[in-house]
Amino acid sequence: MKMQGVTTLLGGLVLAASVATAQDFTTEGPFALRVKGRSANSSIDGILTSLPSVSTFSLLQYHPQSTTNTTTTTTTYATLPQLTDASHHFYYNYSSGVGVGFLLTDVDAPEGEFGYRGKSMSLQYSPATNVALPLLGNAVAGLAGFIAQSAFDAENKTYLIYGVDDAAIRAGGMRPEVRDRVAYNWAVCWQTYSDVFAPVLSWITTGKPHNPTCELVDLVKTSLDG
Repeated sequence: MKMQGVTTLLGGLVLAASVATAQDFTTEGPFALRVKGRSANSSIDGILTSLPSVSTFSLLQYHPQSTTNTTTTTTTYATLPQLTDASHHFYYNYSSGVGVGFLLTDVDAPEGEFGYRGKSMSLQYSPATNVALPLLGNAVAGLAGFIAQSAFDAENKTYLIYGVDDAAIRAGGMRPEVRDRVAYNWAVCWQTYSDVFAPVLSWITTGKPHNPTCELVDLVKTSLDG
């Protein structure tokens, strides 16, 4: 399947919603995204589901593997629905030969502002916290921020890619090297967005999470048959 998307160059492929250039993508999927707590005593183990809000964007809600129902202030949901449920279907768009792309849902959704189909994952940042919020939707410049460029390692763990390590910058020194670097800073946190307040996939930009409900997790690409 080929999709249209947006690209710019950063040592490889950097996908940003601020650049609108037609590009053919190869699409993998559907697959599920398993969420597994990193600490040895973590109880987090489940999958993600697309959680709509009254805005144009959806969140990525965590569903634990448990037989107990969990209630949030907005909805009551049964834990771990069947993986055949389309709300658990995720896809990955990438440019052949580069090996870097982005996660998305609803691959048949109409083209957005930047000329590609599907609802891609971007990160929304807040100036008061180091906890970013992944959102799904047709990216709009200045609203959803940049499409989060991602890839999978040998264990199918998902990571994000960035270009500059600003901790190494020195005033008056050499211009920092721009190259592909990886980070696995996923977390599950209780966050509020629009009409939603729920445990959702989050991203810790750096350091200890400002949000005390956050727990670091791995995000693993998993086949739909379990």
